Amino acid sequence: MTRDDIIQMAEQCGIPEFENNESQADNIILFAKTVAAAEREKCAKVADKYASIGGGFIADEIRAKGDS
Repeated sequence: MTRDDIIQMAEQCGIPEFENNESQADNIILFAKTVAAAEREKCAKVADKYASIGGGFIADEIRAKGDS
């Protein structure tokens, strides 16, 4: 998810444009990335439950999405 993607989603949710307030934009972007990381971890924990039957790599892949 790019910075522009996050700003566009924020605007779609009724949060005003950030042209004159970079620090507010940075805070919204940090919040969005924090939420996304928490959701990835929840998904990875579900995948961890299947590691014993060969699903462990799925959890690793989910967690790695935060690095891209």
